[in-house]
Amino acid sequence: MSDITHYQIPLNGVSPEDDVALKALFEAHAALFDSAILSTYGGDIRYAVVAGSFSVTGLSDGKVNYDCQVNYFAPCHDQNDFFQVQGSANYEVTGENIILKLDETLWNID
Repeated sequence: MSDITHYQIPLNGVSPEDDVALKALFEAHAALFDSAILSTYGGDIRYAVVAGSFSVTGLSDGKVNYDCQVNYFAPCHDQNDFFQVQGSANYEVTGENIILKLDETLWNID
């Protein structure tokens, strides 16, 4: 079953044509992306997005591309790991808001 979630981000005067300001706006709302990023791991609580690591790498035609770091907390501390994750999400500008569409479907990794 698919779980596409829509989030609304107010533009607050940011022009949708200003890629630098739009990038900063997405990065300011980075926490909205966490569930979509972590859904790949099937809801496994051993994975977490590293705070402050989210970065927008590109914007084009209603799509935001990003990367971030994910931390894996292993049962044995010497097996903890960090790794880079890349992804993308669709968005549209409607009035004074960005409507961000994130796929938060939990994937079964068994």
